[in-house]
Amino acid sequence: MGYSIRYSSRQFNWGFEGQSFRCLLPRVEKKNIHPLDEAQIAKFLKAIQGHLHEYLYQTALFMGLRQGEVLGLTWD
Repeated sequence: MGYSIRYSSRQFNWGFEGQSFRCLLPRVEKKNIHPLDEAQIAKFLKAIQGHLHEYLYQTALFMGLRQGEVLGLTWD
């Protein structure tokens, strides 16, 4: 949406274009995601047995949560 507003303001000379509209933002490179296979999952589960945060790790693993989502979990 930001691009369309900038484009329209330039085309129609609306005049509310500020300095920030002239900035070109760098493209964000997409990261390749490598999910764990069954052998890696089994090895991970074996490694965390008895750990203080074992259930937290299991929740993150089986629900596919990212780090920020796990840290934002609450009991309510």
